[in-house]
Amino acid sequence: MSGFKVAKQFFEACEAGEGWDGCQEFVADDAVFAAQSEPIVDIKTVKDYAEWMKQMGSETLKGASYTLHSIAWDEDKRCAFVFCYFSRGSLR
Repeated sequence: MSGFKVAKQFFEACEAGEGWDGCQEFVADDAVFAAQSEPIVDIKTVKDYAEWMKQMGSETLKGASYTLHSIAWDEDKRCAFVFCYFSRGSLR
């Protein structure tokens, strides 16, 4: 499976709130996570981030959604870039 496809499937599973159960097939068990955003600055693993997203989607921001605008893949760096708009309510 291509890196681009793995990145996109991971993003979709994570944003859908599937937690680690839905994301682990796309990520190494010991994958690290880093962020500058205050609510998640202390999260250090992708596993913990996936579980945080699950909690956010099922409890804290239940009913929230996103619109994917763009996704790109850099094969040399094996890195994905995703641009989306996150909304707590209706986009209309």
